[in-house]
Amino acid sequence: MNLANDADRFKLLQVILQATESDLAAYGILDAGTRKLRWLYAAGGASERTPMIRQAVNKGLSGEAIRSGRTSKRDELSSDAARFKLGEAIAVAENLRSAAALPLLGEPARPAVLLIGRRVALAYLPEQLAEAERLSVRL
Repeated sequence: MNLANDADRFKLLQVILQATESDLAAYGILDAGTRKLRWLYAAGGASERTPMIRQAVNKGLSGEAIRSGRTSKRDELSSDAARFKLGEAIAVAENLRSAAALPLLGEPARPAVLLIGRRVALAYLPEQLAEAERLSVRL
């Protein structure tokens, strides 16, 4: 069941934020005009730059998740150099130390992704990722 409006999507991101003990939960979708991933909704974001971030759809954790159709995660992003090397601009802007990207099934021509992250270097447990996946099908 997909949610009908922006408020419902944002509320679901807040639920995912709490269920996964994350500091950030963001929903991104491929912008057909620019062919870049655009972050439409973010819960827990500390940076005003997050909604403005655009990135190539083949870069970072998000790109890995979209290309492979599987969850992609990094547990140790302890330095700015590690976050830059990852190629996930939102990880830099939000100062994330661990993150996971989950591909969202939908229109094949318009891929979407859920990115969750923490500002502490604490790995996501399999149960937390499973819960994020279970909840994200409603996005």
